[in-house]
Order: sequence, then structure tokens, then C-alpha cells
Amino acid sequence: MDKETKSPLDLVTELLAVMTARAVEAERQRDEAQKSADEWYQNWQRKDAELKEAEAKLHAEIGEHQETRRQLREALNNQEGDQDHGKGNH
Repeated sequence: MDKETKSPLDLVTELLAVMTARAVEAERQRDEAQKSADEWYQNWQRKDAELKEAEAKLHAEIGEHQETRRQLREALNNQEGDQDHGKGNH
């Protein structure tokens, strides 16, 4: 049958089949996009947690280094003070 001899029922049936196929494909694409979005968000959450952990470690390291520097300055100042006292006593 060519298009000119198709009945209205055949045309409606054909169009419904095309629309159904498009709807099924659209739903599949939507599901894929949702899955991709969910995976991306989970990955982002994991990376964000890793970043926060690394930042906390960095801040702790910085604090330790600052304390070490303070102690070294204090020790150097004490050592210089001891040397100055030693010079004055001679």
C-alpha cells in the first residue's frame, strides 16, 4: 500500500507507533541523563569530602610549623640573651 491508499486508521496506527518509539527513546535518554547526573553528584561529594580532609590536614600542618617557628625564635632569643649575659660578666 502506498500513502495515497492508506486508510485513516492505518495512518493513525503508524503515527502512534512513531510517537511511542520517540517517547520510549526520550525516556531512555532521560534515565541516562539522570543516572549521569547522580554519578556526577556522588563523585563531586566524594571529591569535596577529600578536599575538606586535605584542607584540615594542611591547616594542622601550618599550625604545627608556626608553633615550631615560634619555639625556634624563642630558643634563638634565649640563646642570644644568654650570650649577651655571658659577655657582660667577663
